[in-house]
Amino acid sequence: MQGVVFGASKPLSPEVRAVHHITEAMIAGRPLFTDDHARALVDGADFIVAQNADFEAQWLTTEILDGRRMIDTFKVALRCYEE
Repeated sequence: MQGVVFGASKPLSPEVRAVHHITEAMIAGRPLFTDDHARALVDGADFIVAQNADFEAQWLTTEILDGRRMIDTFKVALRCYEE
């Protein structure tokens, strides 16, 4: 699924547009990210690595996580580089 662009179920907020540098036109007509996509991403994985895992986890159901632990690269970076 690398390189796939998904749509949005509601209009993009100004904050989302600013942070991610995307426009409504860029995602117009694109499919929505579904549980099936999430399952495909984690299929066969022992753990999930994410930047700001708590934020990302809000889209992953308990069924999708299926006991997998999440490694938060932001928290790892804070421990390695306190400053």
